[in-house]
Amino acid sequence: MKLNKEQFDELLKLLNSKKYNDLDTKINQLMETNPNSYLLYNLYGAYKKITGNFKVAEESFKRSIEINKNFFDGYNNLGLLYAEQNNFIDSITYFENAIKLNPKNPFFYNNLGNSYAQINKYDEAIKNFKLALSCDQNFFLSHNNIGLVQYKLKKFKDSIESFKKSININNQFAEGYLNIGNSYFEIGLINLALKSITTSIKINPKFAKAYNNLGNILRDQNLHFEAIKNYKEAIKINPNFAEIYNNLGNTLSDINQIDDAIEALQKAIELDDKYYQAYNNLGNLYSKKKDILLAINCYEKASSINKNFSSALASSIFHKMNLCDWSAIEDFLKNKDTLGIVGEEITPFYTLAMEDNPRNQLLRSINYSKNKLEKFSQQNQNLKFYENKKIKIGYYSSDFYDHATMYLISGLLREHDKDEFEIIVFNYGKNKSTEFVNSIMKNVDLYKDVSNVPDLEIVRLSRELKIDIAIDLKGHTLNSKTKLFAYRMAPIQINYLGYPGSLGTSFIDYIIADKILIPDSESKHYSEKIIYLPNSYQPNDNQREISKIETKKEDFDFPENSLILSCLNSTYKITPDELEIWSRILEKTDNTYLWLLDTNKQGKNNLINFFKNKNIDIKRIKFAENLSHSCHLERLRHSDVFLDTFNVNAHTTCSDALWVGVPVVTKQGKQFSARVASSLLNALNLNELITKNKDEYEKLILKLVNDKKKLIDLKNKIKQNIKNEALFNTKQYVKHYEIALKKAYENKKKNIEITNIN
Repeated sequence: MKLNKEQFDELLKLLNSKKYNDLDTKINQLMETNPNSYLLYNLYGAYKKITGNFKVAEESFKRSIEINKNFFDGYNNLGLLYAEQNNFIDSITYFENAIKLNPKNPFFYNNLGNSYAQINKYDEAIKNFKLALSCDQNFFLSHNNIGLVQYKLKKFKDSIESFKKSININNQFAEGYLNIGNSYFEIGLINLALKSITTSIKINPKFAKAYNNLGNILRDQNLHFEAIKNYKEAIKINPNFAEIYNNLGNTLSDINQIDDAIEALQKAIELDDKYYQAYNNLGNLYSKKKDILLAINCYEKASSINKNFSSALASSIFHKMNLCDWSAIEDFLKNKDTLGIVGEEITPFYTLAMEDNPRNQLLRSINYSKNKLEKFSQQNQNLKFYENKKIKIGYYSSDFYDHATMYLISGLLREHDKDEFEIIVFNYGKNKSTEFVNSIMKNVDLYKDVSNVPDLEIVRLSRELKIDIAIDLKGHTLNSKTKLFAYRMAPIQINYLGYPGSLGTSFIDYIIADKILIPDSESKHYSEKIIYLPNSYQPNDNQREISKIETKKEDFDFPENSLILSCLNSTYKITPDELEIWSRILEKTDNTYLWLLDTNKQGKNNLINFFKNKNIDIKRIKFAENLSHSCHLERLRHSDVFLDTFNVNAHTTCSDALWVGVPVVTKQGKQFSARVASSLLNALNLNELITKNKDEYEKLILKLVNDKKKLIDLKNKIKQNIKNEALFNTKQYVKHYEIALKKAYENKKKNIEITNIN
C-alpha cells in the first residue's frame, strides 16, 4: 500500500507531540509496506535524531537519498546531523549537495554558512549568509548569523547593525534582541545592553540563555543579588545548562558565599566534565579558602582539558610559587614568550615574579586591558576641566583596612594641603575596619563606601562630585576595579602604588614613579606618561606605630647572640636563585639564622626540604607567623639584615625594615617591581646596599655578616638617615607629590598635551 498524505500527516502529528513509542510502531509498520519511501526514511531519521540515536538517523537519511538522489531535504538533514555532532567538514559537503539540487533555498545557504563559521572560515560563512539573503531578503536568520560572525571577530558595532536588521524584519525574534544586548555590553553600553536583553525576555519568558546573560551584566555592574535571581530563573527553565551554574558560582563567590559557590561550580562540572572554565573558577574558590593544593589541581585539570587556556596555566604557576613548588618555573619558561602576550589574556600580576622583563610585562598588561577593560572606554568621556575652588583628588581602592597600602598612604592622607586640595576616598572593598575607616575620615574631606554600589553609579558619582584627579591604588591586583577608570571618572587618571608596573591602558594618563624606578631608557615600556617624584615614588608614614611591648630574640626561638638574616616577603617572590645564595651564606657563616614568613604549610615544608638538601641545619631556618603591623615592626627590629627578593622586591616590607633600622640588601633589576627597594634605599641615602648582580648581592651580605662593626655603623647610619633623608619625611614627600599633581592639573587646564612630569 502506497503511503498517503493522511498517513504521513499522522506521523508528523505523533512526532510533534513527542509520542515516540506510537510513532516508532507506526513507522515500522508503514516501512514494511513502503520500503522505498524516501519521505518515510527521512521522517524516521528526524525522529531518531531527536531521540539521540545519531547512527540510525544517519543510516535513515542516507537511505532516503539513495532512494531519491534528488531529495535535497535529505542532503540538508544529513548536513544538520553532522553539524550537531561537530563534524563540520561532512556537513559542508551535504549542504553543498542540497544547494546544487535546490539553489533557491535560503535555509541551505544559511546552514552552510553556520558550518563554515564553526571552523573559523568567516569569509565563506558571510558569503553564504549573503547568498541566503539574495534568495530571500527577509531571511532574518542570516542577518543574525552575519552579526554572530562579526561578534566573534570583535566587530561589535557592525554586529549591532546586523542584529538590528534581523529584528527589523522579525520584531518577535528574541535571540536577535539578546545578541544586540551582548554586543552593546562588549562596547560598554551597559544600559542599552540591559534594555535589549530585557526585551528578549519579554518576548520569550522561557529564554534561559537571556536570563543567564542578563545575570552576567548585572554581576559585572556589582548587582550581585539581582544577578543571582536571574541565574536561578534560568536554572528553573533549563536545569541542565552548565554555564549558568558556572556563572552563579562566580557570583556567589563575589559575595563570599564560598561553600554555595563551590557547590554551583561542581554542578557545572557534573553537567559538563570538559568545562575547563568551571574547573578554573573552582580553583579560584579553593584559593580563596587557602586550600592551595586543591586550587592547583583544578587549574591543572582545566589546562589538561584545554592546553591553550592561559588563565589556568598562569594561575597554576602563581599558586605553585606560593607553595615554593618551583616546577612552576619550568612551566613558565616553556610558555614565557606567549603566555598572556599572544591570544588569551592573563592576570599580569601572576607573572611578575617569573621574569625581569619590562617589555613582556607591558605586553601582558596591554593584552589584559584590551580584552578586559578597553571595551568600557567606549563610554569614556573627554571630561571638561572643572572650575573647582580646590583640586579634587579621588582615591579608589579596596585596601582601606589592615593592608600594606593603607600603612603607606596614611601619612599622605594626613599631610595633604587641605587649603589647596579636597580629598575624597572611594572604598569599594568588602573588608572594613572601624579603626582604619575612622582614621581615614579624620584626614579626608569625604569618605564614600561604594562597596555595594553599581559600577556606573560610582562613575556617575565621581563625575557629579567633579573629581579632577582620579587615582587607582589597585591596578592589576586582586579585587581591583580599574574598569571604573575605563569609563573616565576624572579629567586626569593616575596609576599609583598598588600595581608595580604599567597598566597598559588607553585611559590611564600617568604613572607615579621616580628616576630609579623608571630610568628614561625604560619609559618606552609604560603606556602611561610618567610623573617623576624627586626621591622615591613610595609614600611613607613617619608616624608608623611600633608596638611598645618589647620582645627579645629568644621570644622567637633565636639564640641571644645570633645574627638574623630575614626575608619576610611573600613566598611567591622567592625563587631558587635567592635560596641558592642564602644557602651558601648560611654554609659559610656560623651562628647565622634565616627568618622567613610562614605563609602556608606546604610552602614551609618545601623551603625546609630545600635547605635540607643543601645540608643546612634546619634549626637555623625560622618562620615568622602573621602578627599585627605594630607587633610585626617590633619583632623586625631583631633582624640584622633584610634579604631582598629579585624579580619582585620587598615594597612595604622594605620600608618596614628600614623604619626599624634594619639594612636591606637588594639586587637592582630592570622592571618596576625589581627596582622598588633600590628606589627606597636611594631616598634614604643608602646606595651602598644596592647591588647590580647576584655575585655582588652575595658578597655584600657576607661582608655585613662577617664585619659586625660595619653592620653596627650601618644601622646607626639608618637611624640618622631616617631623621635627615627624604624617605620618611612625610611632609616633604607630600609637598613634592602635590607639586607634581598641580603640574598635571595646570597642563590639563591649559589643554597642554600630556607629557612626562619631572
